[in-house]
Amino acid sequence: MKRILGLIAGILLILGGIALILRNPADLNSLSLYTGPLTVESGAEDPDFDISVDSPVLIRKVEMYQYIAVERDRYTMDFSERHEKNPGAEKNEILKNPQFPKGLESELFFGKVRIGNVLLGREYLEKFSYPSYINFSEQPEIYPVNVEESGSKRFGLELLDPYTYATPGGREWSIGDLKLSWYAVDDSGFAGSYTVVGTVRDGVLSEGDGSSLYFYDREISKEELSRENEEGDQQVGIGMILVGLLLSAFFIYRIKTS
Repeated sequence: MKRILGLIAGILLILGGIALILRNPADLNSLSLYTGPLTVESGAEDPDFDISVDSPVLIRKVEMYQYIAVERDRYTMDFSERHEKNPGAEKNEILKNPQFPKGLESELFFGKVRIGNVLLGREYLEKFSYPSYINFSEQPEIYPVNVEESGSKRFGLELLDPYTYATPGGREWSIGDLKLSWYAVDDSGFAGSYTVVGTVRDGVLSEGDGSSLYFYDREISKEELSRENEEGDQQVGIGMILVGLLLSAFFIYRIKTS
């Protein structure tokens, strides 16, 4: 059965690759293109903790002290930003990680950034929070935010150090303890010029219905974008076909020799 499923997967990859090569390139003529420097009109704010920055992107990182499975019947305890699966039982001990408190989770907050006469939608701004973004030659740096003076206590948390709120009790952590920190994007590292393509609604540029997101840290024309998209589709399509052929050949051989 696994061999047949593998063969089907290979055939689907081949068909998908062919479809990608033959499909019509995205129509950029119906979208608006803006090129130029980004202007930060207002910084971002986390209203839950009264933390505001001059940066247009503020990152709240929420971590919980949890049991974290290392391998079967082995675990460690550490902070994690996601809810870890319960490691199970070891020596008849049930290890359960609590859920994150409702309404308290990692989150991005955005200010207002303008290019030309439109504001950028959050789907563009969030790209600055990534460790890297494929269409950027360089990513602006992200720095920790000092919350000692600007923040306020929430959810029973207390200031652990100038950059961190945490469950009271110091650094001797227990399962379920929380630790929160904030980071901002250094907009002084923005490129001199950007190119964005999308649909304008009420003065805000968004990616458009069903279209790809076009955001580059250089000047680029619609013609260049269309050509790059077509070349990219062809390269990905050829790769899918090659992988599909290899998978199909492998599983056909396994079926015949089984």
